[in-house]
Amino acid sequence: MKTKVVPLFLSTVVLILLVTYPDVYLQASLDGITIFAINVLPALLPFFFFTKILSNYGANVIIGRKLGKVTRALYNVNQSSAYVFIMSILSGYPIGAKLLHDLYQNHQIDHEDLKSSIAFCSTSGPMFILGTVGGVMLKNTTYGFILLICHYLSAILNGFIYRKRRKSKEKNFYYTVTSQNVLSDSITDSISSVLTCGAYIAIFYMIAIMLKNTGVLSLLSNCVNYLIKNQSLSYGLVFSLVEITGGCAVLSNTNTFLTLPIICAVISFGGLSVTLQSLNFLCKCNIKPIRYVIVKLTQSIIAFLITCFVVGVFL
Repeated sequence: MKTKVVPLFLSTVVLILLVTYPDVYLQASLDGITIFAINVLPALLPFFFFTKILSNYGANVIIGRKLGKVTRALYNVNQSSAYVFIMSILSGYPIGAKLLHDLYQNHQIDHEDLKSSIAFCSTSGPMFILGTVGGVMLKNTTYGFILLICHYLSAILNGFIYRKRRKSKEKNFYYTVTSQNVLSDSITDSISSVLTCGAYIAIFYMIAIMLKNTGVLSLLSNCVNYLIKNQSLSYGLVFSLVEITGGCAVLSNTNTFLTLPIICAVISFGGLSVTLQSLNFLCKCNIKPIRYVIVKLTQSIIAFLITCFVVGVFL
């Protein structure tokens, strides 16, 4: 019962705020849905759909045979992880987690492969980093490419930390389509997955606004400010831990040596909303939330250090 006290208390507080200020927070929820509908849904739904089609027709086997030797040599994982890595860097959160879930449920990777693959197959996509952050927020495509390269490099290096010690016996899969209607099943699965992601975005955007209006974000950012000595950076960092898009928007308005490193770090971590979207799939595969958080934390630290080096040397 003790483990339920915190979520019960927080849920009660959110409901009280919703009832007390319905106009403010219903509008915040609507804003979150709008962000999802305009910025996320058009990109995410096609990727969910076509990656499901590719998986149904055995693309993971084909790509695994071509590129899987690289990931197998680097990380000792099943060759199908190469397919997930490529789809993850092309599509962004939470495609990597979704595909790993599908492969595990279809017995094409084992649990050890799954745990190791999470470290390098959970990334943001180029549309968000180059378009939204680099082009729109920072108004600098060069910065966007720096963030993209450092983010993907952090994922590759992060994989070595969680590398399997021993190579598992590679399974030979002769994939056959079992569904009678691949298109219909892919649409149903994609819509279910994308609506779940949309709900997380809308809810946590509203929660971020609640934390802002109640002064919680300011309090936390004041604590962080003791370390980095910049109020705007501190506030943007704390905001990003809840909702990454809004946090990156705040961070992009700063102009310090730490601006790009912190943005790259928060993109690599993903924030609470992205974390729960990914855990929605991974927890069904017996992945403990604390393990996923630790994996993303080490990636964010690597991303921060790499970006600091690049900014210090080249900018």
